[in-house]
Amino acid sequence: MPKGCSNKKGATKAAKKKPTTACKKKEQTCPLLKKKLIEIKWLQKDVWCSEKAKISGKTENYKNGETTEIKVIYKDDNSKVKQFDVTISGDIFQHEWEVLDVLPKKKADKYVEEMKVDGKAADKTTPKSLNIHFIPNVTKKSYSKNRAHFDLSSSDYVIKVESDIKYVKGWGASVVKLGTSAPSGTGGLLDGKLTWSGYRWMKKVGVTNKYWDGSAWKNLPSGFSLQDSNNFCVGFYKSGTKFTCQYGGNWPENFTDWDIDAETKQQKIKKWVKNIKDTWSGKFHIKRKKCKSTEKQCCRYKVQTEVKFVKQASFSKGYLIIADGNIRSNDSLFFLGESRIAMAAHEFGHHIGNPDEYAGAKIDTSLNEDGAVNGIDNDSIMGQNLTKVKKRHFRTICKHFAKMVKDEHHKDYTYEATAVT
Repeated sequence: MPKGCSNKKGATKAAKKKPTTACKKKEQTCPLLKKKLIEIKWLQKDVWCSEKAKISGKTENYKNGETTEIKVIYKDDNSKVKQFDVTISGDIFQHEWEVLDVLPKKKADKYVEEMKVDGKAADKTTPKSLNIHFIPNVTKKSYSKNRAHFDLSSSDYVIKVESDIKYVKGWGASVVKLGTSAPSGTGGLLDGKLTWSGYRWMKKVGVTNKYWDGSAWKNLPSGFSLQDSNNFCVGFYKSGTKFTCQYGGNWPENFTDWDIDAETKQQKIKKWVKNIKDTWSGKFHIKRKKCKSTEKQCCRYKVQTEVKFVKQASFSKGYLIIADGNIRSNDSLFFLGESRIAMAAHEFGHHIGNPDEYAGAKIDTSLNEDGAVNGIDNDSIMGQNLTKVKKRHFRTICKHFAKMVKDEHHKDYTYEATAVT
């Protein structure tokens, strides 16, 4: 008689002596066969946030459509990372787990770059772990293009925007482009000396602006109007007995000497440092665009700005000139007499790739979001009122960071600034 079957009352003696190969269904009571998990394994070695990790396995005695529970366990301490059910068909299963809302753990107070996790179901564990990768750290790399120049790095999910602003003691004056307003044959053109053509030296005598005609200071031509587009300030440094412009050419007179190491002057520089740090730190985070996690901290970086003003013994291209008094500061010339402390944060905005955002300046008319209209937004740190830092002001940082991630970690991600709430 087959194991697990019994004859019903009244069975014939012949049946007892010679059992059939199987009892008829209505004549047998068979125990359920024991379900077993034979194998479980990851089908890949590595995975990143918002990617899918495949896990497969083999079973025995499961019905089609039945499920079994799988726990994803952190290998180092057996803590649970995730839990999900998989559906079995033909005694096999294969499941895609989308890695979401998985945050890296810390070791020695530092976020790990890789977490090894195992899959567990019943009494079976994946023989090889799955490596979940994170990017808390990115090696420092410099950026330099046009007016922008800064160092960028990430450590423990904190992006550091750093800049050693090398400066020299100097003086400030202006250049003016008179165009056809200057009488024919007027001297003083700095063509071949300055980077640009058509300019002459300009200074204010009392309340009157005068230009240098090559031999004397003259009043500006009648009817000529000063606008942002036809004049700006330039810095000078002392070279021997001459006062040389940072863009070329020598000032036709001597400037009055002054002490840049005086306590009041150095205190003003310290205020600039604080203003830059306070303005550009902690207002926005940098977030990976296609992170699908609902956990807000996932793929997110804080932003810290660290600036140092470093005095140099002699001038070199790209150095900042710090001048006494006040005319009009720009990103390569700071005036200590500038009353608007936010000037420092505004000029630093140029250092990280932002144009001016006020009428009359050289603007980017393609900016039409985040409060900007045709490149103008007076209610911004780059605008007329030197007020708020906005999302778009981090676009150069985001692009540079994405390139750094691709170069170092081989992931083609994009990033954007998101307001701290």
